[in-house]
Amino acid sequence: MDNYMSVRDARRLGVLEAARKGQITNREGARALGGCLRQFQRLKARIGEEGPEALVHGNRGRASPRRLSDEFRERVVDLLQHPEVDFPRNRSQSEPHV
Repeated sequence: MDNYMSVRDARRLGVLEAARKGQITNREGARALGGCLRQFQRLKARIGEEGPEALVHGNRGRASPRRLSDEFRERVVDLLQHPEVDFPRNRSQSEPHV
């Protein structure tokens, strides 16, 4: 499975690499990314261990666990396009209930 890096992740990687090379401090890097110093240090350590892939979220590219099954989605689309029963659109169009 290919996990592509977003523009945001690429920007973060550039700042983290600058900090790893000593071009900027951790504090400056954290400020540039809008996070705290400790989180910046954790990200920097992960980049050192795992490489650039550490910035890509682990669920990227996966389907949601709450996603409806393809069969169910196809059935809903079919029912919406070809209604088998003509339901009233609102209460005013239905017969009065006694």
